Amino acid sequence: MLEITGSLGIIASLIFVGIQLQLDRNVALGSQYSVRAESYSANLRSYLESDYAMNTLSKQWENGFRPEWWDESDPAIPVNATHLDVQAIFLRLQLLMINMDNILYQYEIGLLEEDDFLLRRETWISLMQDSPAWKAFLTGPSNFTRARFFLQELASDLENEISANGT
Repeated sequence: MLEITGSLGIIASLIFVGIQLQLDRNVALGSQYSVRAESYSANLRSYLESDYAMNTLSKQWENGFRPEWWDESDPAIPVNATHLDVQAIFLRLQLLMINMDNILYQYEIGLLEEDDFLLRRETWISLMQDSPAWKAFLTGPSNFTRARFFLQELASDLENEISANGT
């Protein structure tokens, strides 16, 4: 009987250690993902501050280039927006998508509480309702070369939810 009790204690300890290792692994993965997202965001911010990039974007704008999500009637885009305004909006949308992707990943691996995730999800729905540019950017197929597939699924789910609610 004593041997059985000892064996059960060892098994319980091993189960506990296994659970702890899995939790530690998830925290490490979440941290690495967050650092990569912040690094990419910092690169975008640096790009926005670069004279070379702004000159290049100015030339593209003068030559008629417009982003695929461009819509002059979008209330999120100021009237008489310049190319710099549009590029700032574009980079802001990219930063939001990176943030969204990071938050979704943190939620998927169990590092973000469901209440926090649902609150942010409501914010994303609001953004999609208020800005056709944001919706087009988020749901555009070419914008997912930088994001994981389940972010695209979330965008599709949000779009369907907005359509179902008639707003």
